Amino acid sequence: LGLASLQRFGGPGGRTPALLHEAYLAAADSPVTRARLAAALARSWVYGNDAARGAAGAAEAVELAEQTQDPTVLADALDGQLAASWGPDDLSERLHITARLQDIAAHVDDVRTRMDAHLWRLTTALETLDVTGAHRQLSALDLLASETGSPLVRYFAVTRRAMHTTLVGDLDRACELAEAAYALGTDIGVPDALAVYHEQRAEIA
Repeated sequence: LGLASLQRFGGPGGRTPALLHEAYLAAADSPVTRARLAAALARSWVYGNDAARGAAGAAEAVELAEQTQDPTVLADALDGQLAASWGPDDLSERLHITARLQDIAAHVDDVRTRMDAHLWRLTTALETLDVTGAHRQLSALDLLASETGSPLVRYFAVTRRAMHTTLVGDLDRACELAEAAYALGTDIGVPDALAVYHEQRAEIA
C-alpha cells in the first residue's frame, strides 16, 4: 500500500499493479486488507491511464469493504471507485458516490477520510457549477487543515484555493498560492507536487 501511494498520475505503474495483485491474492483471510489492496490496485490502473481495467477492482473493493462494516475502509474503497469513474459519462455515478462518501466521512474522525470526501465533493460541485457547494468545501478543507495541523491537508487546501482564485480571475493571488503549495508539497514529498504546480501555472498563464 505504501508503494502504491508513491505512484504519479499519468505515469506507468511499473511493477506496482503486479505486486498489489499478488498481495491481494495472499490476503484471502483478511477482508479489510483485501479491500484496501483492491482499492489501491484500482487507483494504480487509473494513474497508469487504464481506468477501464481498474473498474473491476474498485467494485470488488466496495463489496469487500461493505462486509467489514468499517467506515474508514469503505471510504477508501469509495475513493478508489471514484478514481475509476472519471469519464465524462460518469457524472451521475460520481455524484451518487461522493454523496455516500461524505455521509460516511461525517461520522468518522479519520483525517484522510474527511479530506478525501471534501476534495471529491469540491470536484463535483465545480463540475455542476454549484458555487455555494464549492465555497463550502473550500472552507471545510481550510478548517480541517487548521484543526489537525496536517501538512498534507494544508497542501490540498492551498492547491484548491489556488485553483479557485484562478477561476475567479485573481491571478496574482493564484500565483502566490501555487508557489506556496509547491513549496509545501515538495517539503512533505507529495508525488504529484511538481505536476500540479506546472498545471496551475499553465492555467494562470
